[in-house]
Amino acid sequence: MPGETVEGKVTFPEDYGHAPLAGKTVTMKITATKLESRVLPEVNDEFAKKASGMESVEAMRNNIHETYMKNRKEMTKAKAQSLLLEKLLEKTEFPLPEGMIERYSQNILQGRFQELSQNNGFANLAEGDFEKMKDEAKTEAEKFAKTQLFLLTVAKKEGLEATPQEMNATLRQIAMRNGRDIKELQEHYQQNNLYPALRDRIVADKAMDAIYDK
Repeated sequence: MPGETVEGKVTFPEDYGHAPLAGKTVTMKITATKLESRVLPEVNDEFAKKASGMESVEAMRNNIHETYMKNRKEMTKAKAQSLLLEKLLEKTEFPLPEGMIERYSQNILQGRFQELSQNNGFANLAEGDFEKMKDEAKTEAEKFAKTQLFLLTVAKKEGLEATPQEMNATLRQIAMRNGRDIKELQEHYQQNNLYPALRDRIVADKAMDAIYDK
């Protein structure tokens, strides 16, 4: 009830999103500040107009259904593509450039370190955690490099390219998703020579779609 405080042990799963707490058992103390109940409105045409801008409940339900089905199809396709790519890579062996692995590993580690510094996670690192992070980063980098090289080779064989319009559209999506100004993002990509990586990403996606379609 409001004002009541409870304390107890909580164990976080191994794949918990916040790395310093993953797999750890901690003591948590929680105080309830207030008690609320949800009162749902009546689902009628007036509600539909306020909630979705649709003229009727039927129109709102149809829109929800279409959106849901579209999302489910995209999720199913993504899962199928991932499985298809995994099976193809199992049947394909080729040497990976060490410089490429090192670059990807450093990028992955830099991201992990940034996350740890933002959440004061370095204080929770145990002995051997750093070496474990390096090994995990290298494994992830090798997988990414093999996937990228495979798809770019397919793209070259199929004559697939990324147009300037597609690159700009992708940048706009990235800007909207991260709440950034598109011109500022374009300058950032230009100054840091990120356009080749963006082009490779688009071309690799096209190659995956081509494999999936066939």
